[in-house]
Amino acid sequence: MAGDLRRAGDSISLAARLVDETEGRSLWAVRHRGSSAEFFALCERLVADLCDQLDAQIREAERERAIVAPPGHLGAWGLYHRGMWHAFRFDAAELDRAEACFAQALALAPDFGLAHAGLGYAAIVRAVMLWAPDAPAVLARGLDHARSATAHDPVSSFVSMVHGRLLLMHGETGAAFDLLTAARDRHPSYAHLQYCLALSHHGAGEPDLALQAIDRAIRLSPRDPLMSMFLTVRAGSLYFTDRPAEAEAAARAALGISRTDVWALTMLAVVLAEKGEAAQARALLTGADGAFPDQAGATMWPLIRRTVAPQAADRVRRALENIGLSGF
Repeated sequence: MAGDLRRAGDSISLAARLVDETEGRSLWAVRHRGSSAEFFALCERLVADLCDQLDAQIREAERERAIVAPPGHLGAWGLYHRGMWHAFRFDAAELDRAEACFAQALALAPDFGLAHAGLGYAAIVRAVMLWAPDAPAVLARGLDHARSATAHDPVSSFVSMVHGRLLLMHGETGAAFDLLTAARDRHPSYAHLQYCLALSHHGAGEPDLALQAIDRAIRLSPRDPLMSMFLTVRAGSLYFTDRPAEAEAAARAALGISRTDVWALTMLAVVLAEKGEAAQARALLTGADGAFPDQAGATMWPLIRRTVAPQAADRVRRALENIGLSGF
């Protein structure tokens, strides 16, 4: 950590930086300004910002350090972080590399909970990105890895996030919420727990609470590799709380990050369909770019049905059927 205090008359400025001393680069910085009478309040804001941001910055720094290290020099810890770097590329070939890293980590340390959780996370990515011909089997194997991860490392924030997300994807909303809430209380600054809690609130039919959780996730990790997904969940939260203009803006922001994200495309299409813009909505999913895979509806619908409250899922299905899409 590094920081400075500046004063000019009655005005003061407090700044802090998180520095990677091994590489000499700044990972994060913040500055707050106010009057001298606000000094202690500014200090408290600075500490709160640091606590909120530290988790995301350290995780990112570990991933970047692992990906540039010679593979033969990596132990189980480094292989896990290298695997996460590959997983966060959200590319099928990169996910294969991620799984290889996690498997190597387990070969070195069979009781390493994070490596089991990494394989569980890979299963989530395969299912969500529609890369799994047999998604139920992939998710079942992922849940097995998540349970092993929890048995070996029950207090890890990443392990709890993966386990909770897989429970959600199996339709076990209550169990997922309990696990994620307990983990959030232990690790309030981990953005991905807030993201998964937002998903669990959608499963319980609580879009207003989902919006609060996803906004916390975005605040905690504004450069997160999952930001397009954060924004898609935010779009859904706004849509289900009947704020269509804001939902459309959030979905378009998600597509600005990941142009072919089928979930963001679907969310935007649903919003446009309810606005009466059926042709534009249909073109998003079936247009010349081919961004929406064949039979995507049949693949996505079981996930939607298990992770979104029934009334909300029916609303999505009706909107898509009204623009001529089947399989939902």
